[in-house]
Parts: sequence; structure tokens; C-alpha cells
Amino acid sequence: MTEPGGVAECPACNDELRAWVTTPNPSGGADIPIERCDRCRLAAIGGTDPIEIGLELDRYILDEPDRADDSAAGRTRYLIPNRAGLAATIGGGAWSQLGTDGSRLGLTPMAARLLLERRGEVVCSLRWPIAAGNHRAIWQTLLNGFTLRLNFARSALAGTIHPMGRREVAAFAVDAIASALAALLLVPLGSLLELVAVLVRRGGLIAIETEPKTAIDPD
Repeated sequence: MTEPGGVAECPACNDELRAWVTTPNPSGGADIPIERCDRCRLAAIGGTDPIEIGLELDRYILDEPDRADDSAAGRTRYLIPNRAGLAATIGGGAWSQLGTDGSRLGLTPMAARLLLERRGEVVCSLRWPIAAGNHRAIWQTLLNGFTLRLNFARSALAGTIHPMGRREVAAFAVDAIASALAALLLVPLGSLLELVAVLVRRGGLIAIETEPKTAIDPD
């Protein structure tokens, strides 16, 4: 990444980042710009602070202290939302996994591999697993096309939406009704689409297992 005013550089492949879409600012200010790389398809959410690549990767590490497989000793496992998945392709800037939990990067298999290699990890395996999170993500992405607020259903169920004033209450009611009606169609449709996506390696999650480079190549 470069300083404001320069050409943004992809942190994974060093290609140019181009302006893509904007996403609503949770603080209520101006929309936040999102850039993407045409080569590795990484997406980067704008902000005033530099993106900490290590922290972005660490948030996806699976905590498995009791693994019994000796052959996997010393390996690290990641479960990462797939920016190259079918849900992300359908949703674009409205992809439900974009910017969740404070993340600033949307990673593809290629981008994840490059970033992991830069910090001395070699990818041993890469899979597109079937998990409940996949289905929720694609369902919420599809639902974003029917609601005023992005990720309304997920936020409402988590209790993080607190409408104040007539306009916000009215918007909440519209989104609640739209979500309830659309869910009847989108839940089975989303599950079917995700199943097909996993079969063609476009699933919503990528499971990556790595080990230190020195464990494979001491040179």
C-alpha cells in the first residue's frame, strides 16, 4: 500500500489496486472506498490506518491445540472467506463477508497463498469445504439485494441495530418484512448455489494448511 495520493499497490502480488465500489460507513460518515486487484482479485477496504497484513491473516487461524495427527505437527490451519467464491461474485460490493469483524482485506486463494508465502509459510493444502458459514454468507449476500441496509438479517439477529426516530424505525420495518418474505426463496436457493460452488471450487470458504518454509526447504 502507498501513501495517500500515490498509486495503491496490491499487498499480495504488487499489481495496481483500482477503485472498485464503496461501502456504507458504520459511523455514519462518507462511504468507505474499496479497491481491488485485477490480477489476484484481492479487495482492500480503505481507511486512515495502514493495513496490518499479519493481523489480517491471524484472524483466520483455526485454534486446534488438541490435534492428534502427528503428521500435522507444526502446521497452521486457516479458514478464510473466499473473495473469488460464487457469493462474492454475485454480491460484488454487497458481498456479506466483506469487512466483517473489522477485516480490511478480501482474500482469494491466490492472494492468500502469496501473503502467506511472504511471511515464510508454504501452503500444503487448499480446499473449499462445505460448512454452515458458507450457506449463511451466500444467503445474506442474496438478501442484500432486497434490503436497505447491508447484512440486515445478520445484524438484526445479533441485536446490533437500534433504530431511533420514525425514519429509522420505518426502514427497519421494511427490511424486516423484505427479509422474512425473501428468505422463503433465498434460503433453499442459496444452499443449492453454494453446493454447486463448492463442487466447482468456488465455495464461500477456503481451508488452507501451511507449514514453515524451513520445514520444507532448509535453504
